[in-house]
Amino acid sequence: DRRLFLFDYDGTLSPIIHDPNLSEPTDGILDVLDNINKQFNVHIAIISGRDKTFLEKQFGNKYILSAEHGAYLKLPN
Repeated sequence: DRRLFLFDYDGTLSPIIHDPNLSEPTDGILDVLDNINKQFNVHIAIISGRDKTFLEKQFGNKYILSAEHGAYLKLPN
């Protein structure tokens, strides 16, 4: 059995604020994602309309990243 958790970035993992460039996930959110990701056969995907550079800066290579409204997909590592 495998599980896939899909999380939208804006409004789910980070708050919606006046200047979107300043919106970042909190340390608490990052800790929760890391704890979920450590479980056996669990995969996390971060989905966003933002560009790939932004998502890679926020999340590195830990998770599946879907940026630019699905036009970009990157698997971890």
